[in-house]
Amino acid sequence: MGYTIVAGFQKTDMEWLHALMDPFDTNKIPFGRDCDRDLANRELDYHMTMFHWGREKDGIYLPKLDNFSSVPCEIVVTGVHEMHGREGSRLLYLSVSPTESYEKLSRLLSGQMGAPTSDFLHITLAVSKNPDKIRMIRHQIRDTVTFPISMKIERLDLYHIWRPTRKERSF
Repeated sequence: MGYTIVAGFQKTDMEWLHALMDPFDTNKIPFGRDCDRDLANRELDYHMTMFHWGREKDGIYLPKLDNFSSVPCEIVVTGVHEMHGREGSRLLYLSVSPTESYEKLSRLLSGQMGAPTSDFLHITLAVSKNPDKIRMIRHQIRDTVTFPISMKIERLDLYHIWRPTRKERSF
């Protein structure tokens, strides 16, 4: 992959998530990706991917972002779930329900890029090949967090995601 556009959440909306997840030594980057997972994990905060593409399409999609400006919006986090991931891993994630304001932002981005935005709305919390660890974190979240939770997206962040991971800009 070349780049990914992720939702940049309001800092105060992320405090509960960091307080909950920081004690666990987790990685939020899926296995089976050609990247330095540790570097990507340090550079990329908990996020919701909105759009991504492979490096062969950089020349198509990067210029389309030159005049794009996002609009603030809101999502609703509805629960915590797990699923199978690549290479025998488990993925722990927060499920997300879009709001009308999110749908507007998604349509703007999709129109600008000329392709649909991601339809699996989620915030990855942890990826591990240890299913017991994922299960334990999921139970801890279910015991301490009351859903639904509103979160504000105040910007979109563009990351060069694979080798090396680095934030390019916000819009």
